[in-house]
Amino acid sequence: MPTIKEVLWNASRAKEGFKESIGDMSYQAKGILFSEMLFLVAAVGTARPRRIIESGRARGLSTSILARYFHDSEIISVDLEDCPSDVMHVNAIKSSWPNVTTIRGDSREVLPEIVQAGDIVLIDGPKSFRAIVLSFELLAARRPSLVFIHDLYQGQQERELLHRYVPEAIFSDNPSFVQHHRDLDDSCWEIINKEKLGHWKPFQYAGAPQKSYGPTLSCIPPRAGRDYGKLSRIMLQEGFLERANYLKRIRQETEE
Repeated sequence: MPTIKEVLWNASRAKEGFKESIGDMSYQAKGILFSEMLFLVAAVGTARPRRIIESGRARGLSTSILARYFHDSEIISVDLEDCPSDVMHVNAIKSSWPNVTTIRGDSREVLPEIVQAGDIVLIDGPKSFRAIVLSFELLAARRPSLVFIHDLYQGQQERELLHRYVPEAIFSDNPSFVQHHRDLDDSCWEIINKEKLGHWKPFQYAGAPQKSYGPTLSCIPPRAGRDYGKLSRIMLQEGFLERANYLKRIRQETEE
């Protein structure tokens, strides 16, 4: 079970090799930040998983990084939609990296069928409560060795609940991690700001409330004895309540 202290240590040792593996890769719009992928590498540590299952790939930025760094692992990328521009990028990745396999389908149906013991799982779609519920379903089957979820920033209800019920979860917006590795994202922020893709700002921790650095990647390690089935039901209920409250607010604003 990786701790943030171990991730910080592993990241400092793996950073140069990680930079060599991504080489002159260009950041792709709406892709995961390079520092967040280093966080994944550092959490995995010295292990070389046989398979890495990715859910939600868009243009395949994370797919390409996984294929390059974990070149001895099979990378299985699942996505619900294949728009023409994304397919072009993904096909280029597959032609360059034979360890990549793509599957089209709903990850909530596909992943429980294909995830095996020891797999690493990266969920970048579905989002929010649905992503956490999917991760708990996989962990309940005692199969993946680590599950990562993208887009769990500070102040989000989902993240607060994850802190409460899964305190061993760790996050890529840890201040020490950001301080030492945000330089990897210089080219990412240039493109994000140029294309006005989001409102994230580098390393904003001053003031209240706290803001995350980037969309944020979480790492959820399996823990023996934890009732993930029960946690899955709790998250389903919380997600339903949040959606109901959201619709109520929208209705009240419309009436006003």
